[in-house]
Amino acid sequence: MDRLFLFCIGGTGSRVLRSLVHLLAAGVELPVRELIPIIIDPDKENGNVEQSIKLLNAYQEIRDKAHSAGSSFFKTSIRRLSEVVDGDIAGLSNEFRAGAQTGERQTFKDFLEFDSMDAATRSLLQLLYSERNNLQSDLSIGFKGNPHMGTVVLNKFQESADFRAFVNMVSDNDRIFIVSSIFGGTGAAGFPLLVKNIRHPHSDYQSKQATLKQVPLGALSMLPYFGVESKPGSPIQNTFMGKTKAALSFYGDDLRGINSLYYLGDDKQKEVDNQPGGASQQNRAHFAELVAALAVIDFAKMPQDKLKTNAEGIALQPSFKEFGLLVDESNPDQLSLRNLAASSRQQIGPHLIKMYYALLFAKNQLAESLATKNHPFVKGSTGVPLSPSLINAPFFADRLNPYFTQFQDWLIELAQNSRAFAPFNLQTEALDAKVVGVEQLKKGFFRKTSNWDYAVFEGYLNDVESNMGGLSAEQKLLALLSQGTEELYKERIQTGLLG
Repeated sequence: MDRLFLFCIGGTGSRVLRSLVHLLAAGVELPVRELIPIIIDPDKENGNVEQSIKLLNAYQEIRDKAHSAGSSFFKTSIRRLSEVVDGDIAGLSNEFRAGAQTGERQTFKDFLEFDSMDAATRSLLQLLYSERNNLQSDLSIGFKGNPHMGTVVLNKFQESADFRAFVNMVSDNDRIFIVSSIFGGTGAAGFPLLVKNIRHPHSDYQSKQATLKQVPLGALSMLPYFGVESKPGSPIQNTFMGKTKAALSFYGDDLRGINSLYYLGDDKQKEVDNQPGGASQQNRAHFAELVAALAVIDFAKMPQDKLKTNAEGIALQPSFKEFGLLVDESNPDQLSLRNLAASSRQQIGPHLIKMYYALLFAKNQLAESLATKNHPFVKGSTGVPLSPSLINAPFFADRLNPYFTQFQDWLIELAQNSRAFAPFNLQTEALDAKVVGVEQLKKGFFRKTSNWDYAVFEGYLNDVESNMGGLSAEQKLLALLSQGTEELYKERIQTGLLG
């Protein structure tokens, strides 16, 4: 496959994207030449959107500076739409986020040009939309759980420069995936509209209609997996299940252009702060979002012959998928890698483990190791030497180390949410006890102990240093961490995780 265009709608779309980027940074395989995320959210200051954009920018900077064939970290190329489009398109966003669909501080009434309408039309709209909660609603912080408003506003996306650029670029060798929620405002409204505009494009896109009708299209619709705290006067109320039922009845009849549709939710729903939008809307990472990221990968791996449509853009072999867990009934709210089916555990377990150990070494030991000149991986028996000044250089200080902090924060949020996903023991300092539910391989004299420390870690880095020829210092550091943790994983952890 050439490219995967990933439309992430609303706050849920951005949170799923966050988990996907962390999985890709850790080396989880996505079989595409390029991933092109396109975030759609009129809430200009949404905290989760800003968090994901910051992460995407960090991923790009690290990959551009330090990725090499010797490293499995940051392997997938992630590009902005503006970076791959042919020619200049006026108004095209140069960020991962599509251009805003509404004006600054614009109300829904202003968007509709209510005051310029005749009296009969104004009266009809006043019957359909409440004055305080709808017509006077500030669109700069989204639709506040009102998909009937979102459908009107987001339908304008097909006229945007971003949609035109996407249409110009998409080809028969690409795929499209849409991530949204079904129980809010932005996602529930934007998802069916985007499907309609892709499979039944405006006449302005006549030359690309055949491609748009036949390009493989997948989607994930997030069912309720969290609740909101009751807050008098808030436009957001915990009516998620009713909205879900209404949307599902519509989806069943009108979304026949989707080749593979994934449904995901959780009946264990922790209530989050009631924030209608803006920078304060920054929900903690949730295990359901990590699983949703796996749906994107699953779709990318599906055989092409399972993703065909007819000339009308209707899927010939539609598939509908869910996800299950191996839950311990004695503690169903606490998950580790052992609760994943063998295929999922093998898909992400080794990569998360490697990235976590790379993080620990970089944060806790690297500075001391670089100050000790006699290590082969430091002095450069084969590759370039690594200077102690690398710690304070922009690549490590401003890019890699802050990324490791973002990865660590993501793990902490997953472990503290409900349902909790805690693959690592974040409290212990013992390196051999970090992976929850996995007994590490005993080594040493008569294989009596599984204990090991950072000196052993340094030994793995020394062992792989012979593969570091021809790399810059930044590339060497990332390759050392990738290959060293790979050897560590194979020798000490693999049997306990997959056996």
